[in-house]
Amino acid sequence: MITPINANKIMKKKVLVYDSEVGYYNLLKNNIKDGFEFDICNGCANSKGFDAVAFFMHDKIEALDIARLYSNDKPFILAADNGHAGIKQEENMYVINTSLPHDDILKMLKGIFNELQPQMQV
Repeated sequence: MITPINANKIMKKKVLVYDSEVGYYNLLKNNIKDGFEFDICNGCANSKGFDAVAFFMHDKIEALDIARLYSNDKPFILAADNGHAGIKQEENMYVINTSLPHDDILKMLKGIFNELQPQMQV
């Protein structure tokens, strides 16, 4: 017997989260659930296999890892304490200033992921 595919079931988009302190990863995982699956980057070499990247930079040395994970063919969220962290903003890049209040950061993240959801449909 063949089981019919549920056409109403939404396939979750995979988001790679670079967050050395894990706090923003938990924020995403606990507050943005519809349509997204968040995976923490543990020594990841690149962002292949993911639909988007959320990069939370806590230290300037972490900027080196952006080169490994950035790809111009998928949305890239860059969050740093001074916004862009001195990095040239690309067309597919969303920038968040993490020195803003926690509620403002969460509101911005929710807005970005709501915007991304239709763009990332199969």
